[in-house]
Amino acid sequence: MQVALFGSDRSLPLWVTEELERIAFSYEVVTPERTKALLPSSFVVVLGNALLTEDEVAELALRLGVNPLRVAVFPYEEVCALPEEKCRMLWRGFLRSLVPPKVEVAARRVTPTRRVLLYPEGDGRLCEAFARARVPVVSFPSFALSRKGVDFHVMPHDIPVGACVLIPSLQEEPPVVLPREVLDTGRVVALERLPQVLGLSSLRKMCVVLLVPSPHPYPEDWERIFTLASLPPQGAQVLVLAEEVFVAHEGFEEAFRRAREAGVLFEKLPLSRVSLSPSLDMRRVVVTYTPEKDLFPVRCEAHWLVLVNRKTCVLPPFEKVFLSDREVVLELPENPNLLPFATNIPGVFVAWGDVEDLVATVSRYLEEGSIQEEGRVRVDAERCALCLTCLRSCPTGAIELSGNLKRCIAVNEALCARCGICAGLCPARAITFEVVHRVLGNHRL
Repeated sequence: MQVALFGSDRSLPLWVTEELERIAFSYEVVTPERTKALLPSSFVVVLGNALLTEDEVAELALRLGVNPLRVAVFPYEEVCALPEEKCRMLWRGFLRSLVPPKVEVAARRVTPTRRVLLYPEGDGRLCEAFARARVPVVSFPSFALSRKGVDFHVMPHDIPVGACVLIPSLQEEPPVVLPREVLDTGRVVALERLPQVLGLSSLRKMCVVLLVPSPHPYPEDWERIFTLASLPPQGAQVLVLAEEVFVAHEGFEEAFRRAREAGVLFEKLPLSRVSLSPSLDMRRVVVTYTPEKDLFPVRCEAHWLVLVNRKTCVLPPFEKVFLSDREVVLELPENPNLLPFATNIPGVFVAWGDVEDLVATVSRYLEEGSIQEEGRVRVDAERCALCLTCLRSCPTGAIELSGNLKRCIAVNEALCARCGICAGLCPARAITFEVVHRVLGNHRL
């Protein structure tokens, strides 16, 4: 059998080449720079690591033009740390496990239609930002959406769109519950009104305390917070009590460093550990808090208590316009620093935070698309009992109904995530699922 070893052009150890020759495998070394020399009938062995994902294997197969099932991963980087005799034994078992697949699977890259739907009807800032990125935008007062592959289909307008951007409304509430007597001091101000207060008041030798809830990833608010670095030279003391300090934005780490060097004090702690009361003369707010690394409470009198409101995204009713065979549950990611705009539905984004970052994320999604494989999932129509167990359990909604005389299920491979849940739960065993195996000796990884 012919084997192509895909990896770097470093010299291979003897146990790799000797075992190939002993089992009578013809081989060639293929590097990322030398993919044209790959034999079409070769079994491609990736000398990589056990962390290679199935999507990365499919993308490599597409680049090499081979059946993804003909690509096997040997955890070369982990195995090389073992004694040579152990490496030889594992490599020998791996080679003997290679059996050319009988099923043909084709990998291809699919890119969504370069058009975005704004729901509800978009605002001017979003439309202008997408226009600068040369991404067409559509919006309608009423419509319905259905999924067709990687695209959404807007009905009844008969328009395909590659992504849908939801424009949420923001609900704002104070970060803590304020006692009435604290409000009566007149020394409580919202962050948005802070520039007006700074312009009307002399802050020399005054104390300003900010309360920042979490999660709070809105860059415009943190820009205002970091500008307080200019206050200490005027003799003001600035204290920021935050549950999390947001620096995951361009230039924010430098702004945070400058603020600390200028004398701004940042304390990370739950706001539930902050108590507020008015001073005796009702001209200041007494702030008492317990630092995270200290058990002793700290007390200070704030001339101004600045509230950064807790902002909650209220999404439009997407489930009312998205037609699906299953209940649609739209969820936002738990960590907004990782995927600040994506949702659990591929191609659906939420317009919150920085507009330019949102447009760049959506544009990159439309350009890169995804790797899809055809021929991996097979359905036996004679065995299918139409119990719809697979339809209810599929996490991506890839199961559909098909057939005229004999109704059975079908798998939309454009939506299939190749997780294998449908095949594992099918009581009639009507679904077969070809997977990419990583074999190490006699043990599957």
